[in-house]
Amino acid sequence: MRTVDPLQLPTSFTITEARTADLGEHPRLLDGLLYVGLSVVFSAPGLGKSMLQAAVEEHLAFGRPFGHWMPEGPHRCMVVDLEGDMRLAAERSLTLTPWGLLPSDHGRPMPADIDYETEWPGHELAEKLARLDQRLTEAEQEGRPYSYVRIDTLRLFLGSKPHGVNAYEWDAWCLRQVNRLALQHGVCIVAVHHTNKAGELSGSTGIAGSAVAVMKLTPNPDNPDECLLVSEKVRVDAPFRYALEMDDKGRWSFTDAITPTQAQLTGTKRAVVDVLTSRGPRDAADLRAALPTINPNTLKAALRRLSREGITAYRRGRWELSQLTIADHPKCRLCDQPMTVVERGQDTHPQCVPDPGVEELARTWLGTPTVEIPAQPGPAIEEPEHQEEDQEEEHDHPETRRFPAFAEMKRGFEQRSRMHPLPRVVKAEREGKPWTLMSERMDGAHQSKGWTGPVPADDALIAVIDRNGSFPSACSSVPVAPNALTHTGALGVDVAERRQRGGIFQVVIPEWREEGTPHPLGRVGAVGETVWITSSAIEHMDKLAAAGRVKLLDVLDSWTGRRNASLFEPFYRWAKQLREATASEPQEVRDEAKRAISTAIRGLWPKQARSPFWRPDWNISIRAEASIRHWDRADKAVAGGAWLLSLGNTDEAVFVMPAGETDRLWVPEPYRIGPGFGQVKHKPIKLRTGEEVMSPMPYAQFKLRGVPRRERQR
Repeated sequence: MRTVDPLQLPTSFTITEARTADLGEHPRLLDGLLYVGLSVVFSAPGLGKSMLQAAVEEHLAFGRPFGHWMPEGPHRCMVVDLEGDMRLAAERSLTLTPWGLLPSDHGRPMPADIDYETEWPGHELAEKLARLDQRLTEAEQEGRPYSYVRIDTLRLFLGSKPHGVNAYEWDAWCLRQVNRLALQHGVCIVAVHHTNKAGELSGSTGIAGSAVAVMKLTPNPDNPDECLLVSEKVRVDAPFRYALEMDDKGRWSFTDAITPTQAQLTGTKRAVVDVLTSRGPRDAADLRAALPTINPNTLKAALRRLSREGITAYRRGRWELSQLTIADHPKCRLCDQPMTVVERGQDTHPQCVPDPGVEELARTWLGTPTVEIPAQPGPAIEEPEHQEEDQEEEHDHPETRRFPAFAEMKRGFEQRSRMHPLPRVVKAEREGKPWTLMSERMDGAHQSKGWTGPVPADDALIAVIDRNGSFPSACSSVPVAPNALTHTGALGVDVAERRQRGGIFQVVIPEWREEGTPHPLGRVGAVGETVWITSSAIEHMDKLAAAGRVKLLDVLDSWTGRRNASLFEPFYRWAKQLREATASEPQEVRDEAKRAISTAIRGLWPKQARSPFWRPDWNISIRAEASIRHWDRADKAVAGGAWLLSLGNTDEAVFVMPAGETDRLWVPEPYRIGPGFGQVKHKPIKLRTGEEVMSPMPYAQFKLRGVPRRERQR
């Protein structure tokens, strides 16, 4: 099967080639909303589409909350705002993110920023596009590429149509050039546009025909604080509809309080759908009783119109929402409330957890999960000293146990069938490259004995903290190649090229001069050594290079495929739900749940156990992603003034507490105490005397850490 880059589709082909090619998924920034290429968002003037896009940009660049989405990492953004100025940009940003919530407000560096341009050079469109191409190219060469560009407004950027030129041909040509530029650089360009007097997209149909996606923001005439964001066209994915609500500060937010269908309706039709949404199917008498202020004839006419529009259906003497409408705005399987679906397969709110009855059912029915879990990306991994699940022998097949982790992982791959994942390499190919290049140390795990920070005084208090759910959290957005790896050779220092690829890359380990943290690549190798690293590792090093903290890596060789970061999302959601459902269970049940999850991840690279999978690169990538998240969180703590003493393997971090700190639950920013994925807890350590002491403890006591001699002899 021929693999085709979705950003460089052939312009000449046969239908047989198209049917048999592996076209993969079109790259996107936010699944179900933002796609690489040109998107056009339009509405009537003054509705707030620029404010909505500003919220998108602060989400991408700063990680600010936005709906249920979570970016894979910080994305550099550019805004060409030809209608605004610095004052307006500052007002919008402070409205969306109050002062003090960003590190830059306190003089600390940001991993990504939003570049504003209120004037753009060039009189003709060709000159403007040439300048945009130059800016994108320069950013890529600097190692700080843009992921997102907003053009506000489209008409001001394109300029007036030349005299005598057909309007459709002009609009289509202009937008094709913008879309081609976006695909060439792998960025998402969002063009803000206005409606005409009829409320439709201003201009000719050539605008809609040349973009990857076209979306419209439509207000509700009965309620100015509600609107509907609906796709009029999506060429690379399924259409979408989202309900939005505006708060008292003029900020739009995605909401589950109403459905998209409710957001688009007014008057009696809205009142009827409100009743059917909240109460379920009702007969005519029930509807009249629920809506006593509406004339019965008016109600009957509204029901007929809703039926003709396919919103409601009359079955077995009762009115109900049609199956198409229900599918358009499903309810959460746990709380039975309306839910905005932001990814395929989602059927619960991210914040919902099973009630005691559901937990009891999960307990009695062999722990089989009762729901699928929505994604909420989290952090990092775990240290051999307390990784009981990783120490267990693999002689029993995991599917004989209570929690079917292998089945859930397999089902997750099936949900990503469009990627054509290859979860098992045939035995005949395992003795050749690239599989013989894989090694355990590619996970980049950090070892407490490998690096130690400045040594404190003996009476200084030491906080030993441990992160929860590190390995399964890494599954939320780990970059891998779902298909087989192919030899792609040297890629040099072209960041834009390698960020589209997942796999393994051969590089020389660069020097690391910062004393407050260990080397970002952990145990991969020594400085100056030629090694193989994963996609997670090279993307992490590229970000550090863009920040000027390390030399940009030169890729000497590579085995890669098309990059994808959502392959393991379904398994992550199931694992997160399982950990939450067993949180109140006895310790042995919790341990068994952890072992099931860990065994499935280990089963991607089985050594002795039976497994339906064999993808060492996936296994190593998950572990490397966890190590990187572990290092990154500690690095942010150090940047905030914390004193790091050591990093353990995957989830343990040891900090020196500030002098005078008396809070026994102290942890440095940005760590958070709690039981959830990515949160931390203080942990006990075992001393060489056999005694076990709880964090925090004096450094004099911490120095005695170790396994008692009698246990080592066993």
